[in-house]
Amino acid sequence: MKDGNIHEDKPAGAFDYAAAVAELEKIAAKVESDDVGIEDMDKCIRRTEELISGCRRYLRSARDRAAALDSDETPGHQGNV
Repeated sequence: MKDGNIHEDKPAGAFDYAAAVAELEKIAAKVESDDVGIEDMDKCIRRTEELISGCRRYLRSARDRAAALDSDETPGHQGNV
């Protein structure tokens, strides 16, 4: 983790949760404005569904990794010795 960048070690093409959340916030602001037509609204809805799906997969994966780490640290568990 060089220069405090937590995303530096991420493989190319890996899901960027923070970027997805930022994009969702931009979409929400756009939709709340009066400038959005029906075609744009449809595009926003589709993109939002994609982003939310990606976020859910990312969070499930993080939860599973945390659970695996937690089970490795359970008292009496030898782990990889």
